Amino acid sequence: MVTSEPDARRQSIAAAFAIAIAEQVPAYRSVLDTEGVASVADVSIVGNEEEVAAQLRRFAQAGVTEFTGFLYRGPDTVARTTTLLAGIRL
Repeated sequence: MVTSEPDARRQSIAAAFAIAIAEQVPAYRSVLDTEGVASVADVSIVGNEEEVAAQLRRFAQAGVTEFTGFLYRGPDTVARTTTLLAGIRL
């Protein structure tokens, strides 16, 4: 998620997934436990364009070949994230 407010966005991600109880679903919980994190927000890619691009490049360098982006939190954030994802070359 491309944003100028990464801390606030991580909090909103954590709240949204807590309400949806996704973190209690065994498949999700297993992945989070394996990574040693408490919530989906802890493994979310959130920051400005440069920070998000850098994290995606680290994934590519580690051998990740597929990525699913989740567009969330208002038209400005969605537009910025879409623009970055559409233009990035990994």
